Amino acid sequence: MTMNDAVDAEQTEKLLAPLRHELLHPIEDMQDENDRQFITALARGLELLRCFTPKHQHLGNQELAQMTGLPKPTITRLTHTLSRLGYIKQVPNSSKFQLSVGVLAFGYSMLSNVSIRSIAHPYMKNLADYAGAAVAMATRDRLNMIYLDVV
Repeated sequence: MTMNDAVDAEQTEKLLAPLRHELLHPIEDMQDENDRQFITALARGLELLRCFTPKHQHLGNQELAQMTGLPKPTITRLTHTLSRLGYIKQVPNSSKFQLSVGVLAFGYSMLSNVSIRSIAHPYMKNLADYAGAAVAMATRDRLNMIYLDVV
């Protein structure tokens, strides 16, 4: 690595840092004192649900507070509410939580509205058969990709 490469990497990081922060901590940037329609508590609850991923299936209040940047007492109230509503549940013999079946309703509802899946599926199948490989269709969700269909 040359000196120029190190400088370029440092400059790139400086440019990307605000974008990365906005994508990873959107609640802070969404709040607008003039937007009376925006419900901060709802946004916080939904951001908490986004923390659960295949890589982070079981999370405690402290971890959720670190991931969201929200105070731990706020996280405690959110996990209590989301648990009572059936969106998360406590992992047995643990203080951690995991997603519950209640969140599936959102996913199934969203997938049923994505007509491109039914249109693309036969073409994906043909391509998979021809190539002898898996074919996937995904959409971007902030810094992640969400698979809509895999053949």
